[in-house]
Amino acid sequence: MSNNSTRTQDRRRTARWQASYFFKSDKQYSRPYFDVIDVKNGESIGHLVDLTFDGMKIESTTEIGRGRPFSLRIELPEEIEECGEIHIAARSLWADRLEGQEKWYVGFEILSIAPPYGDIVDALIQQ
Repeated sequence: MSNNSTRTQDRRRTARWQASYFFKSDKQYSRPYFDVIDVKNGESIGHLVDLTFDGMKIESTTEIGRGRPFSLRIELPEEIEECGEIHIAARSLWADRLEGQEKWYVGFEILSIAPPYGDIVDALIQQ
């Protein structure tokens, strides 16, 4: 693999996709957020804030402890790609409470993205 190819892959992996920019377009979407569901219990743990191939940040109304493994489903609005969701395995790394609110930003390390969902993540990041 050439150095240019390696640098391009590194840049792509560090590119950050922010949900807020997606919803600021003039398009009308079925909902103004990407719900993040804990597959184990089927409950929402928050809304996606941003995403990279290596990690993601969500806004949550519940505090999530550090180091917890999760199997997550990110629900996409119907208007994105042809798939309504992304499945990933992740581990919580940190949580910061938003000042004066009962909300937290929670950071996750992405352990794996099941195929074909990696292509969808790539498409989001490339937007």
